[in-house]
Amino acid sequence: MTTTGPSELAVRSQVTSIQEVRSNIALVQQIMREVMSDGEHYGLIPGCPRPSLYQPGAEKLALAFRLAPAYEIRVSELRDGHREYRTKCILSQRDSGLVLGEASASCNTLEGRYRYRTLKVPTGEPIPSDYKENKGAYRAQGLVCDKIDEVWCWCRIERGEHDNPADFYNTCEQMAQKRAFVRAVRSVTAASDIFTQDEDLPPEEVAQRPDQPAPKIKRPQRKPPPERRPPPPQDPRQQRTDPEPFITREQQKRLFAIATEAKVSHDDVKEYLQSNYGIESTSDIAQGKPYDDICAWIESQRAQAP
Repeated sequence: MTTTGPSELAVRSQVTSIQEVRSNIALVQQIMREVMSDGEHYGLIPGCPRPSLYQPGAEKLALAFRLAPAYEIRVSELRDGHREYRTKCILSQRDSGLVLGEASASCNTLEGRYRYRTLKVPTGEPIPSDYKENKGAYRAQGLVCDKIDEVWCWCRIERGEHDNPADFYNTCEQMAQKRAFVRAVRSVTAASDIFTQDEDLPPEEVAQRPDQPAPKIKRPQRKPPPERRPPPPQDPRQQRTDPEPFITREQQKRLFAIATEAKVSHDDVKEYLQSNYGIESTSDIAQGKPYDDICAWIESQRAQAP
């Protein structure tokens, strides 16, 4: 007859049963199927065998398992005003306060996305005649057409350092907390075999791998521009008598028609609106002079761009 000592019983009482492990794994998989959305809570990054867990997905798991995070943050001053944040995320059981696990992560302003900014440097070369037809392919090679000092130039996209790292102190602090939180949730919920770590890669960095060749430039025959037609007259019965702060649907259609005829892409229009007016949608364009100025700018692209 074998006997079990008190210390062995204590150890066994603290060991999670196989049934509890299976139950936890099933709960994670059920949350993934019924609560999470691909692209919002998790997503597959090229080159990774498993989906990456994003912060919103980690928050859903923390809510389901009743996990409460606490953070310990250590700040290190680096050269030239740069700074590093090292964060430890401690997860405890929300009801009892029992600590279940922890994870550490860091973020600093010397990381490429925070250290550098995009610069457009004139090359001194003429703008290719087929630039408009192959704008995307040229951009993939780091070449763009940009207006500098009222003159259109053929430019190369280069990286330059930000002159004020302090602009990203808060961003880096939040990023370090996010990385530590996601890592801690994956560890405590035993979800590492389902999710991998969110690597925080922006879309432009995962869209094309370095070993993939740049798109080939197609050189189709240049077609004459379509005949310009005035916009159809608006039905007076549909006109509003009260003043509108923003442009109407018909004015938006007219703006896009002008852009299409001038061969100005929607991305270029959006970039112009963000840079000059701080808006992202044509529905936010104000009536009157702003709308007229934007239409005039689009028209100028037809006249000045090659």
